[in-house]
Amino acid sequence: MSVYYDHLQRPIEKPDDVFVVWRPCVYGILSNERGEWFLVEPSWAKRWDLPGGGVEMEEGVRDALVREFYEETGYRVRVVGGPLYLGESRFFHKDLGFCHAIILIFKVELADPKRDEQVVNTFEDGFE
Repeated sequence: MSVYYDHLQRPIEKPDDVFVVWRPCVYGILSNERGEWFLVEPSWAKRWDLPGGGVEMEEGVRDALVREFYEETGYRVRVVGGPLYLGESRFFHKDLGFCHAIILIFKVELADPKRDEQVVNTFEDGFE
């Protein structure tokens, strides 16, 4: 059995006969002139995260990051250069099941300084 983690970082053993979802994920680092990073606080956990999330099947990696960043922050960004980080994570999500995520982190910059607060959904996706 493999060990996966839930949204509170509690270990969950995956039975050998259970299917694993392959999940590419992208996150963005937006920093200011003082080197501070823009982070979001998920509604389902008391911690700070980089804005981002899963790449949809027919979506490009950079397009997914622009969409996810906008949905979670209300800011339009553009991706700057290639990935700064490539990693992986194994987690359990109540709707998706057992996931093996490939994580890409990119630097982003504001494409528009105006924030659309109407679109912000900061992780209200049923993790609880």
